[in-house]
Amino acid sequence: MERYLLRADLQGYSYREILEVRRGAVRLLHPSGRARRLSRWTSTLFALGYLFVLGSFMGTAGNAGGLLVSGIVGLVIAAGFIAFFFAGLIVLLLWWDDRNLPILAENPDAARPVEVLGVTSYGTFQEIRARVDGQECRIAVHASKGRFAEVLRFAGIPGLQV
Repeated sequence: MERYLLRADLQGYSYREILEVRRGAVRLLHPSGRARRLSRWTSTLFALGYLFVLGSFMGTAGNAGGLLVSGIVGLVIAAGFIAFFFAGLIVLLLWWDDRNLPILAENPDAARPVEVLGVTSYGTFQEIRARVDGQECRIAVHASKGRFAEVLRFAGIPGLQV
């Protein structure tokens, strides 16, 4: 592994940032407009593929099941299919959201070095107290405590407890 990419939000900033961690270096990347458009297009294609492929399959299976079972049981089965379908769509988009980080990190508009001063864990996300461009700020990083501890060890940042 040559680098880790994690979603990050700079406090008070309206765009998504990416925290790039390499051995001995941490940078905050601002994705370019082209990368954000490409990411949106690929996410849209994944969603449309899911809707048309699995949607048509589930619609056919739901109709066949509805013909065999009627009444309350048929409604429960149909509701289960609908819930499963939308839950699957959400899971697919969240999965792809993490997988498209290399697309967003390619040729960023800005890459600023980050000096990590401290870390506070909030369970599902970590807050880094850092110095960026000479100013102290807080960066929220979307990663579990264990994964972020692994990333800090990889970066070789000594003395920080997550």
